Amino acid sequence: MIATAHFLTRNETQRINSPSVTFRVSVAKFSVSISSKMVHIYRTVTNETHLFHGGRMKNKTKVKQEYFPLKSETDLIISTGIEIHKQLECGFLEIVYKDAFEYEFYSRNIHYEREKKYEVQYKKVVLPHKFYADFIVLDTIILEIKAKEGIAPEDMAQTINYLKCSGCKVGLILNFGKVRLDIKRVVF
Repeated sequence: MIATAHFLTRNETQRINSPSVTFRVSVAKFSVSISSKMVHIYRTVTNETHLFHGGRMKNKTKVKQEYFPLKSETDLIISTGIEIHKQLECGFLEIVYKDAFEYEFYSRNIHYEREKKYEVQYKKVVLPHKFYADFIVLDTIILEIKAKEGIAPEDMAQTINYLKCSGCKVGLILNFGKVRLDIKRVVF
């Protein structure tokens, strides 16, 4: 099972290919997970799960908590990001939003580490280049802050690398570069 999931923004279309499934998703706020021969789409607004196989909806059930590890913690971080976006809106550099997060985490008594350094092991050697995650929140969630046109595949890859190095399960990418806050959730 591929353990990646992310939210799609309202106007974004994602093409998903699997050995037995090819289709498009272009509706608001979905999380996608692909397992062998089955594609799961979790609509977060209504907490419904739509299971597609061969392009047909097979089943409809409630979303299980296991599909969203650390949901209450990530919801807390996302609500903080929404508050920051309401106050500052878009247009600032990343560093400004990072400073705002640091202020909010401190004032809300949320444990965090900023610019956490991670080493990369290769065989039995530590490589000279290091990774620096923007924030580690509550010792379990990687938070990456962006302020650009959109969240690129490179940003997703970067967050997955941070999750591999850190041992954390969940990563959030919040992009403040648009009029509407762009949020992607990565589960590793």
